[in-house]
Amino acid sequence: MRRIASLAAVVGLVGIHGPVRAGFDEAFDGHEIVAGQVAPVLPPPLRDFLEAHLEAVREHATAGPGPASTPGLLPGKADWHYVMLDIAADADDAAARRAAAEKFPRDRAAAAELFRKHGRRDGGLLPWIIVDRHHNLVEAFQAGETEAIVREAGVLLHFATDAALPFNTTADRDGTASGHLRRPSGMRSGTTLVHNTVRYRCQASLLRRLRSRLEYEVRVAPTRYGPIDNPIEAVFDVLLDAHRALHALLAIDAEIVADLGIRDAATFTAASDVYYDRLADRAAGIMESQLEAAVLLSAKLIGAAWAEAGSPSHDLWIAGKPARTDRSRSADTPAAPFVGSRHSTIFHQAACGHAKRIKATNRVYFNTAGEAQSAGRIPCKTCSPADR
Repeated sequence: MRRIASLAAVVGLVGIHGPVRAGFDEAFDGHEIVAGQVAPVLPPPLRDFLEAHLEAVREHATAGPGPASTPGLLPGKADWHYVMLDIAADADDAAARRAAAEKFPRDRAAAAELFRKHGRRDGGLLPWIIVDRHHNLVEAFQAGETEAIVREAGVLLHFATDAALPFNTTADRDGTASGHLRRPSGMRSGTTLVHNTVRYRCQASLLRRLRSRLEYEVRVAPTRYGPIDNPIEAVFDVLLDAHRALHALLAIDAEIVADLGIRDAATFTAASDVYYDRLADRAAGIMESQLEAAVLLSAKLIGAAWAEAGSPSHDLWIAGKPARTDRSRSADTPAAPFVGSRHSTIFHQAACGHAKRIKATNRVYFNTAGEAQSAGRIPCKTCSPADR
């Protein structure tokens, strides 16, 4: 009878406190929290656009993995979502792991050579994938395609959040060197123990438990937003901060496990409520800081992509491609027969007195009245451009 009870407790590990999602990579509570906080950090044009498309951005940020050609699915392989910064160090030496992370190469080819040297072909591509997605977002902004902008912003946000999650920065992602719970005797080897690793306990289960609290507490002041000169350096700054947080989480987990006398997956099941209560008390602040770092990185990368694309006018994206702003022309030298302002929904004939008063830096041009109206513009009542 005792053996049956013990095995029942062990089986409960697969779904402690409600159903567990199919796998760790589908636990997107942190990504959803970040998606909800990015828009307020951005300048008004982007803020308005992201807020108007928040649900779609959130959907792309939390979509399951799939081929790059499939709309609605997050593209990429598993190693797109992490990078082993401490690959060159002994997993049991925390100080050496931190030192190795600080020296990790920024160059993709050099990192690949480092992984090969240490016998890992799957060392992770996360920082370079983020830069690739940043470039994709630039192109989406330039093309003025709303669906592409929303998709690329969501996917970029997903990977930026990955960069801020501590266990995505280490070669010991599953905690086999520290914090990995042993499988109890009598359990089939194929049984899934999702709570068996510190990675799952901190980045999935804890975030799910703290979801409501973190949605309220994760906040980034717009005053922290600013331009970034080098996206790869901005990404590595977040990765290194996450790696430092990793060691704090490992220490907290080890102390709680020792205090509760947890020896394996079965004894964890019996103490899981107390374990997670203590983990929340001591690690909530760390996870909050990491999610705030993800919010700020996401905002800066999205804002930088928009600026690199020429800061196109957001009010035109919903209806169609944005009209281009031609800063090389003066107010007296029309670039096209019809003119509008970046700060208005009205369009005019180029010779209209209202059009001439629009600053050159705010001008947008249209080749036909139909083009302007397709972009959501309203004809000026003075010059009646739609009649021409």
